[in-house]
Amino acid sequence: KKMVASKYKSIVSLIFLLIVATEGSIHGIHLAPRESLHEIRVTFSTDKFNPINGSAYVLYGSSDDPNMSNMAIAETLHFNDTTNSEGVQWIHTADMLNLDRGIEYSYQVYSNDGEGDITKGNIFNFTTIHSNDYYSSDNNENATRPFNILFFGDLGHNGGDEIHEKLTALPAMEYEVAQGGIDLALHMGDFAYDLDSQNGARGDAFLDRVENISAKVPYATCPGNHEIENGDFTHYRYRFHPPRSDDDDSMNTDLKTENSNFISESESEASFQMWYSLDLPNIHLVSISTEVFFARPQSEIDTMLQWLDEDLTTFNEQRLLMKKKKKKQTNGKKQTQDDEDDDDDDEDEDRQWLIVTGHRPPYCSNSDRDCMFEGSEGEVVRSQLEAMFMRQGVDLGLFAHEHSYERTFPVYNLSTYQFDYVNPKAPVYIISGSAGCNEGAIEFCLNPILRPLGDWSAYRTGIIHPYSYGHLKAVNSTHLFIDQVNGPSGEVFDELWIIQENHGPFSTIKTTTMTTSL
Repeated sequence: KKMVASKYKSIVSLIFLLIVATEGSIHGIHLAPRESLHEIRVTFSTDKFNPINGSAYVLYGSSDDPNMSNMAIAETLHFNDTTNSEGVQWIHTADMLNLDRGIEYSYQVYSNDGEGDITKGNIFNFTTIHSNDYYSSDNNENATRPFNILFFGDLGHNGGDEIHEKLTALPAMEYEVAQGGIDLALHMGDFAYDLDSQNGARGDAFLDRVENISAKVPYATCPGNHEIENGDFTHYRYRFHPPRSDDDDSMNTDLKTENSNFISESESEASFQMWYSLDLPNIHLVSISTEVFFARPQSEIDTMLQWLDEDLTTFNEQRLLMKKKKKKQTNGKKQTQDDEDDDDDDEDEDRQWLIVTGHRPPYCSNSDRDCMFEGSEGEVVRSQLEAMFMRQGVDLGLFAHEHSYERTFPVYNLSTYQFDYVNPKAPVYIISGSAGCNEGAIEFCLNPILRPLGDWSAYRTGIIHPYSYGHLKAVNSTHLFIDQVNGPSGEVFDELWIIQENHGPFSTIKTTTMTTSL
């Protein structure tokens, strides 16, 4: 059912094929971040491919290498599932390695289908994430700008209606990426409406449509409820290949068939591990799957929660060490050799912000009763995650799902801990799920909020919500800036600063509530 082509093809023959390569049916080119900021993964698909004689690869190079002399051989999956009968069936993924930080690279993907046709994609450019001294940070007077994440959720390509798409947030996001200054795009679930619709054809159309974002900046993702399908998330798992949280970060396992150049991908539980974390300048970003709570067995829920707790614990240990090191430097103490060795291992030592992203939110005020009523989805998410977020000191939760925008005050267990964002004593949540939510016949986001459902709701849109997206800018270890932009108008309609000088686990003992209102 699923085959992975051998990586080991003749480099000489590949170079020869470049001479005769022509423009062809390359689809859905998109980048994915890796655990190392010196690597980028590119995924693309083709209409046809012979896994025995064919080969797929990417050429890439910096501005000093206009001929793109670096080559990465792709692994190939045959996506011949019955739900993809009308979709492009050959999916290729290659890792561009040994990249320098803060450098613009050009790349071009190629496919030799093994039957005489060689096709190539357009040439795209991307800039690798800079080292921390480029971005705003503590005691860095020469910084250029903050690290900038463009975040959004619920973006569709329902029937490919171009008139509708011009009214969504997509054109504005494309423009921002083209202008530069976006370091990472974060799509928080619900793609295409749906990836498997029209037997896979809509998923292909969607990935073609978002190339002006996804092929130019790392495109981080998490699954939403529209990716569940029949519970196996087939299209999401085939089409997106973010870092894996298990030991094997490749697309496949090592189940090699006898006398074969192919590797069969395992249908084991490991292939469903749709969660990972990224160490970014000033930020530890954790992407989880809230959908396991609604579509996967308890064993998988337990696996994710155990992984999440361990990941957050490890990061808390690291940021405590960073605090101690910074305090020692502030006090003028000489670094030990161990400190210097640690500096060599970590280029982004100011990282303090802990941000978790997923699809379904723990809090929302929408009138569809998704969050705040007994037995609601939000109650399920809170019961699984909220205590851990509090205990581990999660600074910010980014979610989507609701076709609206809402911002909370610091909140835990339905209780508002304060009415400002200065040294929050509980997590803050942003719900941004209205980038282009045309899942039905109505071509706007009709998911009304009639009133706040608790004093924890600091800001919310109303009955009809603008198509919107947000920016998250980590200015330094103590200041985080967030805004929300109306895509069609370009108007910033909400913004806030979170100031946190005491990163770390929160106490569940509520202190005197502050009364400052924003």
